[in-house]
Amino acid sequence: MGYWAYMNHGARTATVHSGDCPHCKHGFGPKWEGDTRAGRWDGPHGSWEAAFSTARDTTRRRYQVKWCAHCRPENPWGPVGNVRGAARSS
Repeated sequence: MGYWAYMNHGARTATVHSGDCPHCKHGFGPKWEGDTRAGRWDGPHGSWEAAFSTARDTTRRRYQVKWCAHCRPENPWGPVGNVRGAARSS
């Protein structure tokens, strides 16, 4: 399957997707156009942790890294949202 991160340059966000997500389509995006001026896809990665970590490191922590609300994996940090790479306690 693989996991991908989409770096949206305008919104300064990076969203982690599973490859099978209709918003990702294995790095081609919802319109099958792949990378655009608005952003780029990074992947595939072997796990969602690797995709998340790469997105965080690639953007030098200047982008908000989040999970896709449609296909998010089990999230050990609690609810979906503004996770910045630090584990959260319950």
